[in-house]
Amino acid sequence: MSPAHRIMPENKLEAYAQLSLLRNAIASLSAEDGELETIDGMLEKLQTASYMVAVVGEFNRGKSSLINALLGMNILPADILPTTACINRVVYSEQPEVTLCLRGGQEEKVPFTALKARVTKLTEEGASAAAMIEEAIIGYPTVLCKNNISI
Repeated sequence: MSPAHRIMPENKLEAYAQLSLLRNAIASLSAEDGELETIDGMLEKLQTASYMVAVVGEFNRGKSSLINALLGMNILPADILPTTACINRVVYSEQPEVTLCLRGGQEEKVPFTALKARVTKLTEEGASAAAMIEEAIIGYPTVLCKNNISI
């Protein structure tokens, strides 16, 4: 997940700032590497801590509809037919955005309005396009995902 998708809560931000100051002070005293490694590990944990909520189930059982209901907005494509053809992950973003992580390791940014055409199997073209996608990361300004939570 890119740093743009990570928002550090105020209390973690303060802890990060204080640990950074402590690290700089210890480094200026010619500290041993082990002491700096411990602080660096703590800083890394504060920066990367995240939580993932997985919604799993059989085909056509309403997983996307459930997520849309939780978010209070129809973000994920949903239909009465089996729809989703690849993994969709909703993360926090200031602006709606979609990043497609392709099977070859590349990433492709697409307009938010193109999501349905790229990740669903409602048409042959859509199913073909979705087969090339490892994961769709959907950035959206939702409160549920604001503290490093992805769905």
